[in-house]
Amino acid sequence: MSELKELLYLVGLIPDLTPDRINDDKTNEKLNSNENYVLEGERILSLARKKRIRGPLATNNHASCITEFKYPLLEYNRRKAFTQISNTIMRTVKNHFKNISNEESLVKSGIPFLLQYSDTFDSQIIYPAVKEFSSTLAEAVCGNSLILSLNIKENIFYLPCRPVKKFRDAPYHYKKIPDRSVNMFHLEKAFYKIFLINWLNQLRMQVENSSDLYETLLYLTNDSTRIIRSYNWVYETSPLWLRLYLLENNFKEDLSSNLIINENNKEVLDYSNLKYPSILCDLRIIQYFFSNAPFLIEEMVVKETNIILLNLPPEIEYYALLVIQYMIMDIKDCKDEDNHRKNLNSLVARAYTTKKNIPLHIKEAMRNSELNEHFGFIEFDEDVDLSLVDLIIKEFKILNHNIFNDYKNKNIALRFRKLGRHHAKGLYYPSIGTMVVDFRYPDSFLHEYFHMLDDSLNNPSMNIQFSKVIERYQSLVIREANELKLKGVGPLFKKGKYNLNYYLRRCEIFARCGEIYLFRILHVVSSLLKHEDTHNFAYPEDEGLNMLIKEFYEPLLENLSDSKTIKGGENETDLCS
Repeated sequence: MSELKELLYLVGLIPDLTPDRINDDKTNEKLNSNENYVLEGERILSLARKKRIRGPLATNNHASCITEFKYPLLEYNRRKAFTQISNTIMRTVKNHFKNISNEESLVKSGIPFLLQYSDTFDSQIIYPAVKEFSSTLAEAVCGNSLILSLNIKENIFYLPCRPVKKFRDAPYHYKKIPDRSVNMFHLEKAFYKIFLINWLNQLRMQVENSSDLYETLLYLTNDSTRIIRSYNWVYETSPLWLRLYLLENNFKEDLSSNLIINENNKEVLDYSNLKYPSILCDLRIIQYFFSNAPFLIEEMVVKETNIILLNLPPEIEYYALLVIQYMIMDIKDCKDEDNHRKNLNSLVARAYTTKKNIPLHIKEAMRNSELNEHFGFIEFDEDVDLSLVDLIIKEFKILNHNIFNDYKNKNIALRFRKLGRHHAKGLYYPSIGTMVVDFRYPDSFLHEYFHMLDDSLNNPSMNIQFSKVIERYQSLVIREANELKLKGVGPLFKKGKYNLNYYLRRCEIFARCGEIYLFRILHVVSSLLKHEDTHNFAYPEDEGLNMLIKEFYEPLLENLSDSKTIKGGENETDLCS
């Protein structure tokens, strides 16, 4: 630089244009660019918000609030779960009436308790039994004077509140007066039947105002009535509710042949001359769901010769228990997910905060990584081999293009870190949109990626349509776990993070079945996916499960695009991790 230019530079009239200084400026600009990129990771944290977890399927009627009954942890076996539900309802009644000691408390506490669960039955009358011949006979049968009369269309059933003697649900009479009898019935059993019907009636009234409830009940109805959909039906003789049901299940009206048809079916049924008991039972469920008529309590009164019984049709009882089981499990799933997220947020924050003092070449690789096209922020641990990262990125781009439809989510930070103290190979933090993969175990990537997809797509794992996969998967895993336990090699413990309940959570099932879809259905082999040889009981081999997984995941991933990404905001829901 000349003396004149140096003088002008010293007094600040011109910039320093020496080659060295020019190179220094470019270097500083590059360093500042890297530092700014690292700060983007910090800004993601500063924008973190606490997302809401979807609440259980809502019902807005007091009689529909099944959470008032203290159900145990339901068995995954359906029959056992139904027994638990029925026993819980009846036990609740018996416990309530233990405190009923006189007629005054019966009127003030006992009868109101029963009526609050039977408000859809106008013709039903419950009152203390009048002191007359019949009540005296009823008292002799049960050994207690606290007895309720249940009057259903001139048929009176006597319900002892605190029976001392054992008795059967049947008519009783004095030997010397056979023409005078009383219909005895256990109070808790009568309440159980009335509660189920009243609960279903209330639920049906809410269907029109809730698309979620409609989809749930339609799914459960379909699950209970599969045989109906295996036939074509004569159009003219099919009632409107049957037509609606078939049309909802992709049947078509072919008036030229006078049929409601599904091309996969061959046999035709005529509603007017059906004789198959199983089909008639399924039709009764469909009629209940698709017709506007509620189930009347009078329909429970059955007369057989000279005996009058209080009986609930078994198909309606099954359907009611099926709906209740689903809603109880739905409540449990939401609570489990809530607890999981609370525990996750209490973990050490180091897994999802950007490390300090990152080497310059690592920052440069983070800023220039092709993964930035798919995620909002990328972080590499300083011990990461960047040459191997490039190979991983190539694999991801191929998978993302061919399977995930070039999905992008700029709301998600992806971090390759060590997760030693977390006892995990990967983590997904839904509350801050951060996916962490232990770089020593890249095969955990796609498991966490499915967690991210589940969270970003309004949680398909919580949808009713995923229930078939859930039920099949849970039954297989429980059976396998029990077999391992009998052999003395069971890896599951009652306490700790990785117990059996952990593997049976809906969001965990969604991620693992997503992996199964990739390696077992699509035959994907990748460094980002666990090799099939390393799988344990949590990846059960079953043709039925494989078929259900294919039916669910194939359309889900085919319709995937970056437009499906949920944007941040007050209405954003957060259902899974």
